[in-house]
Amino acid sequence: MRNSKTETSPRIEMALARGSVLGLGVPGRVAIACVAGVLWVTAPETGDVVLVAGDATTIDNHGRIVIEALQTAEFDIETDGKLVEELRLFENGRKSSRVANDN
Repeated sequence: MRNSKTETSPRIEMALARGSVLGLGVPGRVAIACVAGVLWVTAPETGDVVLVAGDATTIDNHGRIVIEALQTAEFDIETDGKLVEELRLFENGRKSSRVANDN
């Protein structure tokens, strides 16, 4: 799935530990591709979708998307630039927190 990205949509690689949840409240088209593990994705537009490695879904989000890792998971999110920047800040904050906790 990584090879099918479009040049016009920013993409970010994410990871969630088992049981972790990520909520996305920014409206717009969101494509989620599971690279490893298992994800549960729910949105008003699609209902519940389970993604395993190699699966993908695209949601024309008008509300809120919730992503939960049923197993530790790696996934790509492709969407508009505003959401990608928020996700990068989220990921950077998690990495900083892990480094601080390791000391």
